Amino acid sequence: MHPRSGAVRVLASLFLIALAPAALAQYVTLVGGKPPVQDFDTLAASGTATTLPDGWYLAESGSNADTSYTASDGAANSGDTYSYGASGSGERAFGSLRSGSLVPMIGAQLRNDSGQALSEIAIAYTGEQWRLGTAGRSDSLQFEYSLNAASLGDGGASWVAVAALDFASPVTTGATGALNGNAAANRTLVSGSITGINLAAGASLWVRWVDTNASGADDGLAIDDISFEVAGDPPADVPPTVVSTTPVNNAVDVPLASTLSVSFSEAVTLTAPWYSISCAASGSHTASQAGGPTTYTLTPSPGFAANEECTWTILAAGVVDQDGTPDAMAADSVVTFTTFDPGSVPPPSVISTQPADGASNVPLASDVRVNFSEAVTTTPSAFALACDSTPITLSESGSGASRTLTPATLLPANANCTFTINASEVRNASDVAMAASVEVDFTVGSGETSGYYAQVNTSSAEQLRCTLHLTIRGHTAYPYSGSGTNTWTILETAQANPDNPNQVLDVYRNRLYTAVADRAGTGSGLTYNREHTWPNSLGFPSQTGNLGLPNAPYTDTHMLYLSDTQWNADRSNSPYGNCPVAASCGERTTEANGGFGGGSGVYPGNSNWVNNNTFETWNHRKGDVARAVMYMAIRYEGGTDPTSGQTEPNLELT
Repeated sequence: MHPRSGAVRVLASLFLIALAPAALAQYVTLVGGKPPVQDFDTLAASGTATTLPDGWYLAESGSNADTSYTASDGAANSGDTYSYGASGSGERAFGSLRSGSLVPMIGAQLRNDSGQALSEIAIAYTGEQWRLGTAGRSDSLQFEYSLNAASLGDGGASWVAVAALDFASPVTTGATGALNGNAAANRTLVSGSITGINLAAGASLWVRWVDTNASGADDGLAIDDISFEVAGDPPADVPPTVVSTTPVNNAVDVPLASTLSVSFSEAVTLTAPWYSISCAASGSHTASQAGGPTTYTLTPSPGFAANEECTWTILAAGVVDQDGTPDAMAADSVVTFTTFDPGSVPPPSVISTQPADGASNVPLASDVRVNFSEAVTTTPSAFALACDSTPITLSESGSGASRTLTPATLLPANANCTFTINASEVRNASDVAMAASVEVDFTVGSGETSGYYAQVNTSSAEQLRCTLHLTIRGHTAYPYSGSGTNTWTILETAQANPDNPNQVLDVYRNRLYTAVADRAGTGSGLTYNREHTWPNSLGFPSQTGNLGLPNAPYTDTHMLYLSDTQWNADRSNSPYGNCPVAASCGERTTEANGGFGGGSGVYPGNSNWVNNNTFETWNHRKGDVARAVMYMAIRYEGGTDPTSGQTEPNLELT
């Protein structure tokens, strides 16, 4: 934090009007007295995070958008929302850097808790520049406010720009790269006013800073040291009122283990008894209290009974405001609600498993997959596997309605196995458990390496590699494109959505595309193309070989994958490897499909990560691409292809 910070003054009109609803921990409150300065020093100082100060928000759009921000000292050049500050320092600023694939904005929702209507808001803050992206031009954060927005990125709301509150880059010349935003030359005090408004007591408005699109690479810009102050005539001394409650009056299907919350129009002091909770079946409830001075929570003990009507009364005499002459509420506030009835919601059930019940000759290196009737939550005790009565440890992955259980070891050959799904440990969104546990019995295969792998010699690493190469060389090479069977048609079959064969699932974004129609060059919007996990520029640049036939390594569908076009381009021909945020790696998120992917967050999460020389595939597909490139090193060892007679490259992993 810096002592020469600006303050935000709120000039209030003197007429009183009705209060508007508010919600728990979603606002920066505008009240009387000297307020604290928001210095953003609670932002993360390393890695990525989603935690923001109360009432502050970020919003991103574009193909690389997510819900997190990244700590940076200005060295990072990828489009993102940032917690700017010196490396490892707790002194932070809230900012952004725009790119072609990401448009960021930052801001806050302000609530008028002054007890009267506001007609003008005077704002001052410190703008900081942490990176010069391109010399010879200026970049800026454009300030806007809205009285009818529902969120920071509400595109249907009316947003009003206030040019005096924009922040423009103070540094436009010199070497591009990181700057110290705390240095005097790199920071500017910005001030101006929102005028001509009529913000009712209890109402809210949104303010935001939108990163504009400058020519060339954008600058890293941030805001810091901002406060909100009610000025002018003292606010009218009026009694406090209840602004909002959770649950709301006449709510239904309230969870049995609910926490109650209440927000008042101003800071209040509570004196017992200030509430009563009475329910038709479970009777009177005491509760543990937290929060204040404007929003409080109550955690009832015991929890509520199913399908009962409850009355929560906030007693006027126990709620007194803290400004001027202490005033109690004018009248009790009564909230009536009905609790959830678990019997009205069907329980989740198992739709399918793989292996299925009664399956035989299951491979030794098998996972167990479960599909439920709906999205569920599970506990560590939800699944169990035993083979010949010996327990086998499982690791669980997946989300929503699908789970994959991976055994810690190979399944024992010829074993009789039982996979158990424990009913009480699998629940739906309504907290309803499965009606009954499920057991799946199957037998494991022998694990013999006869037939195709009969000549593989495992006596040494050298013999294993040599005999594997002799076994797998010489496949039928299909054309890369064209009519008939080609790599498009093969991959679209291999990567088809099991639930809809007209869709394909790509390797990097984990997105479902319409087969054929969404191919790159034929579709619009997000498209898919073919990814050479072993870049074709590294050993086999041509689609055809020296005899004019399909070039086996270029068209080898054992290592080709359908991939999101943009994520494929971002990888380019970079090698696979670890790419942490500390290495200035940018995030390429995945979508939630098939029980995997989706979301974003702390590295590595469910995301791909990339910089100029490394691409880290997201965890669920990391093994797939690793096996593909290792296959290429074994398959292609020079010489000629025994099927086509064409010359083949000698590929080696380093």
